[in-house]
Amino acid sequence: MIKVRFYTCNFTKAIALIICCCFFQGSEYVIDASQNAAIHNNQGVTFLHDHDYIPAISEFKIAIALAPNKPATANYYNNLGLAYNSIKRYEWGQLVFERAVEINPNFFEYYKNLVKTYKLRNTLYKNLSKYSKRIEYNKGNSICWLFKGLIYEELGMKSAAVDSYIKYMKLEPDMLLTEAVSKNLYEITQNK
Repeated sequence: MIKVRFYTCNFTKAIALIICCCFFQGSEYVIDASQNAAIHNNQGVTFLHDHDYIPAISEFKIAIALAPNKPATANYYNNLGLAYNSIKRYEWGQLVFERAVEINPNFFEYYKNLVKTYKLRNTLYKNLSKYSKRIEYNKGNSICWLFKGLIYEELGMKSAAVDSYIKYMKLEPDMLLTEAVSKNLYEITQNK
């Protein structure tokens, strides 16, 4: 009787093994880098909210590495910039905010964060001069008008900010970014 149990136990194991092989044969496990990037970004956001900046930076860098050329990567760069600014690495923050704007120039928040970083680096006037010179060469440079508006707003010069925003909106009436600029302009004029 012991031998029968032994054979029955092995027979059951063999059947289970055959069934498993049938189910898993030919199946593939695909790693979705974009999905994993989003997971790492979300974990980084959690760390950022918990003021755990170094782990947040690591998570954002992993997210960027997993999806370097996707539109969502701009958001990962923006989050990385927020983390860098939190640890007072403003020069690194500026670089990654610039990259966020470069990847996806339709998010007003990225521009605002970049200008806030200019303020943290004490380079508002230097950048205002830079954008003003670019406008001298090309009055139709809408992005420079946008940056001037943001810088003036950050400096507390509301009327100059309003003028710059209006010039931007006249140059770019149909851009997605213009809607956000318009909302910001409304808020400025209501808070005068």
